Amino acid sequence: MVLGIVLVAIGYELVVTHPVDHMRPAWLVVILGGPIVFVIGRIGLERVVFNRVSRSRLIGIAALAAAALPLAFTTPLIAGTSALAILLGMALADARHARGRPLEAPSPATEPPGAPN
Repeated sequence: MVLGIVLVAIGYELVVTHPVDHMRPAWLVVILGGPIVFVIGRIGLERVVFNRVSRSRLIGIAALAAAALPLAFTTPLIAGTSALAILLGMALADARHARGRPLEAPSPATEPPGAPN
């Protein structure tokens, strides 16, 4: 997740400094790859803590990856805005799913190594 945050920060800097320049492939990898890496880390955390994987996160990763080809012909500002829209959709789907339900208690998948029985 930390690597994802670093990549998102780099992508943000690219969008701020070159908002309407022609998209370079490396820029697109950073702008879309940062959120993808972060969400993959979040999926891993969710798997360890709650022993589940959120479908909206998997759909979000697929949407970010699918958006890469059309966004390669746009500007960094459009790519960043598109990544934001996809992440916002994931957050809204999670909020809708959790609305009206009690807080979820942790249920780890397995006991940590060396834990007493």
